[in-house]
Amino acid sequence: MDSTVVDIGDRDDVSPGDVTTVLGRDGGAEIGLDEIADLCETIDYEILTGWSRRLPRIEIHERSGH
Repeated sequence: MDSTVVDIGDRDDVSPGDVTTVLGRDGGAEIGLDEIADLCETIDYEILTGWSRRLPRIEIHERSGH
């Protein structure tokens, strides 16, 4: 079974069903693969290979100048 637990601390502006961005950019916030690996005390390759194929990958390309 795949599961993820996110510690939101004492924030009161988060509700069940809210979107959580684990990797990438969401609005003005961004977290990169290297930052996730550092937090987990490992390397980026281990993070990527640890995510199963059942996890959907959504790649978004932004156009410059728009």
